[in-house]
Amino acid sequence: MLQKYSINTSNNNRNGVNNKELAASCGHGLRDIWIDHFQHILAHLVFHHTKKEQEGVLKFIAATTDIHIQYIRRCSVQNQVNELVLGLHEHRGGVLQEFSHMKTIDPSVEQQSGVSSLGLAEKGTRLMKGSQGREEGLQEIADYLFPRLLGILGFLDSKLVSSSTMYKEKRSALWSLSDLLVLMGKSLDESTLVGLIEEVVAVMKPLVKKRPEEMAPVLTSVLVETPSVKEFLANMPLLPEDDSLSIINQTISNQRSG
Repeated sequence: MLQKYSINTSNNNRNGVNNKELAASCGHGLRDIWIDHFQHILAHLVFHHTKKEQEGVLKFIAATTDIHIQYIRRCSVQNQVNELVLGLHEHRGGVLQEFSHMKTIDPSVEQQSGVSSLGLAEKGTRLMKGSQGREEGLQEIADYLFPRLLGILGFLDSKLVSSSTMYKEKRSALWSLSDLLVLMGKSLDESTLVGLIEEVVAVMKPLVKKRPEEMAPVLTSVLVETPSVKEFLANMPLLPEDDSLSIINQTISNQRSG
């Protein structure tokens, strides 16, 4: 609802409504809500709207809150990353581009690397330029996300165990988690990756017991079809006995005997 309101009001603004008048009509309460829930608005924009529409809404939010959009964006980076990860599977291209952009405006990244925002932005375009460029761009995104990985996992865990999260949302979150594992496999050492796999399986277990057939594809993707994960399955417990999970259990058994 808040996301749609932001879109609608920014459209009204483009049609000639004065920013100051609109800000006054919104009141201080709504101003705070926009800032506090910016991560939800940003994710909605990235998932469902064009770059031009995104820019229009961000300019509107900056004008009505009287705060530069970069300052707003730098206040809740972890929350923004968490919400964007939820769309990593269904909106992969837009999410990866947004992560690349977030890196260019993160002052801590600039201080660590000594690279200007313009230079980082140019590197972000590698995602769209050839296989080598894409790999380098993905590696940079993985490096950017690595310090926030525990926060991401905690957020996904809360989504998956919550009774208020719809099953469709849980399934989408798991597919995005699968994609995240593939992406982060470039940056994780063996002990971290093994611990991450164990955490993923523990989170998935309740859903696997309830809906084994529906969960089999995402589990197969995470555990069997991800090379960086497959080699560490020997220490994993077998999943519940079900025909839909037989390939996964067989792969675990093969890794144990191998």
